[in-house]
Amino acid sequence: MMRRSIRWILYGAAGVIAITGILFFSQAALKGGSHDGQRETPPAPAKETETGKPVSRLPVVVIKANPDDLWSQDRGIYEMGEHASSKYPYKGANFWADRSIPVEMTLRAPDGEVQATGQGDAKIFGGNTRTLPQKALAVDFGKKGLNYPLFPQFKEIGTYHSIVLRNSGQDFAKTHFRDGMVSELLLPTGIDAQAYRPVIVYYNEKYMGVHDLREKIDTAFLADHHGGDAKQIDLLESNGTVKSGDREDFNSLLQLLDTGDVGNPETYRQIGQRIDIQNFIDYIVTEVYIANTDWPGHNIRYWKSSASGSKWRWIVYDTDESFINSQDDTLLRLIASKKAQNTNKPAHLAPYMLNKLLQNEEFHQLFIERFAYHMNHTFDPEHVVSVITAIEEELAPEMPEHLQKWGGTMEQWRSKVEEMKHFAKERPSFMFKQLQTGLHLTDSESKLFHISQ
Repeated sequence: MMRRSIRWILYGAAGVIAITGILFFSQAALKGGSHDGQRETPPAPAKETETGKPVSRLPVVVIKANPDDLWSQDRGIYEMGEHASSKYPYKGANFWADRSIPVEMTLRAPDGEVQATGQGDAKIFGGNTRTLPQKALAVDFGKKGLNYPLFPQFKEIGTYHSIVLRNSGQDFAKTHFRDGMVSELLLPTGIDAQAYRPVIVYYNEKYMGVHDLREKIDTAFLADHHGGDAKQIDLLESNGTVKSGDREDFNSLLQLLDTGDVGNPETYRQIGQRIDIQNFIDYIVTEVYIANTDWPGHNIRYWKSSASGSKWRWIVYDTDESFINSQDDTLLRLIASKKAQNTNKPAHLAPYMLNKLLQNEEFHQLFIERFAYHMNHTFDPEHVVSVITAIEEELAPEMPEHLQKWGGTMEQWRSKVEEMKHFAKERPSFMFKQLQTGLHLTDSESKLFHISQ
């Protein structure tokens, strides 16, 4: 249902609050005309917005904090501050400080209804993307958590101990939803990826534009989706850097890969007791298909619980540098990579493991079959374009105001979205050629792929 955007202006002892499309009341503004502090509809709107654009269909997140904690030069976490280097990435800036501030976060439905409120500590989140004008914010709600199912995709998860309000990372000035779109594609597959929900964010009364509401990748995130005790999870990244727990079991797995004959059925059986083979294949297939150029040199995380029967699984995340070059030879680079032959090379363990496992005939065949399945279903061009279009239509009513705030035009935004659709249409044929060259597909294996030649 399309509605017209209204700008309400409220006056009260707390000052003036002007919000487009969403109505916020302070306690002071409610005096005399409230019903036990609940929001009430004004008898008539003050005026329409100048653009007359439709009301956003997105939920709204309001972050309440001491303004000095946000904007002051001496300690404001959003500011450059007085000690920043003049050279990129501006080390010494306030936004690089590992500093949290107390906040209250409120989630509102598009019609203004309060859905959840929680107190926590917030800090600027990310790597060099924190140098962007719009910054990501991580909010930690502590042991109590925020008790609300924030993501409709996972209604069974009713408490969140931490979330991220992401600025779309390296996709900030492009589509502003690339990574979230990849997560939406993976939702039916069972591959571990963060839930995505676009929201409009306000810091106090200040409009901060579209953000990606995301789960934060930590042991609580994994326990929420797989059960078990978060304290008993080993979470590693890159070439084995420990995020939580330890890497003793993974060291043992690497030794088996290094010294064992992977082509031997018994060795492969032992590896299969340690690795979720299908998950590993699905992970590789995803990163290869989307042509993530920020991988495998970065953004590799994997985990295992100490519970009996648990196996190592991989997490897809931070795919902002994907869906760009449909002709990228990702698979051939993985297979031919010299770095993939050496476990001592940082951040290249995933391709190293792939090359090792491809020496086994059973794995080789399963890899081709899973690749065909995902190309025919998960990454079917019509399906991918439909997912991109759905998010595009969801964001479009809000993007003019977002772009006015942070820079860019709707023409530029639409162009970047079309580039992703073009990738979705063109990638399968180039991907198939890589598979034929790199894996030497037989005629029967080629027929598994429903791709127009």
